[in-house]
Amino acid sequence: MKWKKRYEIDVPFIDQQHCEWFKRVDQLGRAIEKGKASVEMATALKFVVEYTQKHFIDEQAYMQEIQYPGAASQHKLHKSFEKYIVDVLTNLKRGKDVPAQQLFQFMTDWMKEHILKEDAQIAAFVSQGRGTDASQTPAQNSPDDPLKEKLDELAAMRASDLITEEDFASKKSDMLGNFAAGPCSAAGADSIFKLQKLKTYIADGLLAEADLDVGRQALACNVNVGKELGRLNGNKARMMHLKTLLDEKIINTEQFESHKAEILSQM
Repeated sequence: MKWKKRYEIDVPFIDQQHCEWFKRVDQLGRAIEKGKASVEMATALKFVVEYTQKHFIDEQAYMQEIQYPGAASQHKLHKSFEKYIVDVLTNLKRGKDVPAQQLFQFMTDWMKEHILKEDAQIAAFVSQGRGTDASQTPAQNSPDDPLKEKLDELAAMRASDLITEEDFASKKSDMLGNFAAGPCSAAGADSIFKLQKLKTYIADGLLAEADLDVGRQALACNVNVGKELGRLNGNKARMMHLKTLLDEKIINTEQFESHKAEILSQM
C-alpha cells in the first residue's frame, strides 16, 4: 500500500499523517504476506491501531476548530473503523484466528475511499474560505510545548539514575494534574486538545497507556463544560463537542444529558 500524490487533500498536517498511516498499514501488509505468527501480527496491527487513534483525534480536533459541518458524520465513520480494527486486535491477542488478508484489504479500501471522498471535503470547505481562522497544524505540534519539555527532562533524569522510579512516577502525576488544570490556547476545545496532546506523548514514548487514564481523570476533575461550549459557534458544534467529551470519558452521562438539555432549550 503506497502513498500517492492523488491522496493529498492540501491540508499539510493531515497529508503528513495520512502518509505515515499508509506506511504503517503497508508494514502490516508485509507481515501478512510473510505469514507472520499471530503474536507478530498483533504487534504490527497494534502499531497501526495506535497511530489510527492518534490521527483521528488530531483530525477531529482540527474539524472542530474550523467548525467543519461534516465533523459529526466523520466522527461516526472514524469510530466505526476504529472499533473494527480494535476488535480484530483483541481477537489476535486472545489467540483467535482472523482473516488476515481480508483485514488488510478492508483497511486499504476503507482508507483510500475515506480520504478521497470524506477528507477531500474538508479541503474543499477550507479552500472556499468557509472555516474559521485555524492553524493547519494541531496545537500539540507547536514548538512551545512546556509539558513535553518537562517530560523529556524528567525522563532524562530517570535514565541517568538521578531520581528513583518513585520520584519519576510522583512528579509525572503532578505534571499531568497541573497540565489538566492549566489554560489552553485552543478556543472552545480545551479538554479535547489536552487529551489529544497526551495521546501524542504516548505515541512519542513520553507517557505510558496508564498515564492516559490519570490524565483523563484529571481533565474530568477540571473541565469547565459550560465555558468550553460557550466558546463554540452554533448548537451543532456544541453538541458535537459535548458528545466527544462523553466519548472520551471526560464527562459522564448525567453531565452530558444536563448540558444537552440546556443546548436544546436555547433552540
